Amino acid sequence: MTILHREQDISLSPMFVEPVEIRLIEPDSGRLRDFECFAGLWDGEFWKYCRKPLNKIQVQPSLQFCLGGRCAFVPCDPVLRRIFALYRHNKECDVTARQRFDEIPEISTSVYQVATLFGTETRLFTRHPTTNIVTEHKYPYTTLPQFSLSVHPCLALLASTMVTTHESPFSLAREIQTFTTWSSFSVDCLPSFLSRTDSRAAPRGSPATMASTHSRKRQVPDDAENTRTRETTHNPHRAGRTVLGVKHMNTHMSVTAQAERPTKRPRVVFEDVPKAMPVVKKRVLPQRAVWR
Repeated sequence: MTILHREQDISLSPMFVEPVEIRLIEPDSGRLRDFECFAGLWDGEFWKYCRKPLNKIQVQPSLQFCLGGRCAFVPCDPVLRRIFALYRHNKECDVTARQRFDEIPEISTSVYQVATLFGTETRLFTRHPTTNIVTEHKYPYTTLPQFSLSVHPCLALLASTMVTTHESPFSLAREIQTFTTWSSFSVDCLPSFLSRTDSRAAPRGSPATMASTHSRKRQVPDDAENTRTRETTHNPHRAGRTVLGVKHMNTHMSVTAQAERPTKRPRVVFEDVPKAMPVVKKRVLPQRAVWR
């Protein structure tokens, strides 16, 4: 019986350490818009999957920055064929009848193979999940074992776009990627009146959209008390109160409430205050001595 290795059991170094958790697909990925169309999502809806476990993977630190660029995990062919059927169905059907990739049990898990773009000078090391025995693998890495990942196979296939080139043996993965590139289509953004977890989103402009839009409108209070309160607050001169500097609508005179003004303090004129006369001190001159 073949024992599947874990995602943290492959490294560029023979020294295995604690793995680091990274996101397999970032929100700013270049192929993310095409993936949302074929995977049954609305435009911009992938943001809610970024922090979910189906997009997180634990790898050795030596492979942290190589994953997706020079190394990738590719699902097995039976799962790839089921993914290809899903993408073709979502391409041909109406956008509201598309199937979501995370709601199909047949493609929720898979066995993975490693695709690499490393040269002849790079060595890979694998660790047995039970015995912890480290094995060295040289180019072209034909002795690499199979792996079991915690991510979704559709996301793993999307992350392997740059690695599964025409020189790699993963022909079915390349066929799917070519199909999504040349058969791409666009969908609208997820309608704001629907929950982002709703799998049956109505198209924009449908009766459900209009009904929901009207239901969100603010109800205008029609009772007399609320109307009078609102007019008193925003138009205080209508309630019979005297307002400073407010010109009434029915007259052309400005009404000023003199009683409400604060009492003015008496103005002090400094010219009326008698000024103190300057005191002139008499200079005492030293007297000369008189010689007799």
